[in-house]
Amino acid sequence: MGYAQKKYSCLRMRFVWENEVLQIIDKTQPLDWRYMDLTATHDIQGQKSAIKQLQENDKKERYYLETGKLFRVYLVKQNDELFSFLFSCHHIILDGWSLPILHECVHQIYLQLLRGERVMIEQDRAYVESQKYLQAHRRDHVDYWTAQGNQIIERCDLNGLMNEKSRYKVPFHGYDYVKEQKEKTLIIGDAWKLKLSEICSTKGVSLHSVLQFVWHNVLHIYGSSCQTVVGTTVSGRNLPIDDIESSVGLFINSLPLIMDHDEQENKTVVEAIADIQAKINDMNSRSNVELGHL
Repeated sequence: MGYAQKKYSCLRMRFVWENEVLQIIDKTQPLDWRYMDLTATHDIQGQKSAIKQLQENDKKERYYLETGKLFRVYLVKQNDELFSFLFSCHHIILDGWSLPILHECVHQIYLQLLRGERVMIEQDRAYVESQKYLQAHRRDHVDYWTAQGNQIIERCDLNGLMNEKSRYKVPFHGYDYVKEQKEKTLIIGDAWKLKLSEICSTKGVSLHSVLQFVWHNVLHIYGSSCQTVVGTTVSGRNLPIDDIESSVGLFINSLPLIMDHDEQENKTVVEAIADIQAKINDMNSRSNVELGHL
């Protein structure tokens, strides 16, 4: 990880704020490296419990943006041939796209070290160059997004779900906060996935656009509104910067995707999905805008 920290500037980042928020990239920064030896615990279940507790403790340990060291690395020895590697970071320095790129870099460096090869580090410039570009072009598309915002005439009101007499019978009325977070996974079988992929390919739409169509319509049904507005994540890597797709850092942005359901009434499902995809394409081409300015 030390080599990766030298390569990627986002791993040497900290933030200060007085008159304005500034991100500072240090030339060097200490590596927060932690080692745990569990070889004395021979019970595999006991080791898993210890690692689980380590993860829980890490979640509770604060990051301090002004001091840096915004990621932590844990190496846990379970026996001579079994190690667990844990990576924890603040989301302000990395997005999900970056993680596999970073992990692959660390893996390749590890293999080089095993072979006794000299590791040559080439500095990643794309993140810094992208920040310079965003600073210089931060106002380019404000008029477009202002016009988008002016289209919003109705708020999607989901308060009806909190009503005990709601016709949807959703048991939300007794809750004012999340007591225990849970997840439910719906597995789509291979046959359905293949069929859906074939339809997307034939109709020239993406699976992402299909999911956006479904989600907007769910909100439309439960909110009984003619418009739905969903904060939609874009990669932020369409900037004219060399090697930006293989860079590591926080590039993503969230921008409003507006769907007018009155306009969709006379369209087929495929036409409605294609319309959403066109909006997403526009969004991607105009993504270098700060959400806070909209």
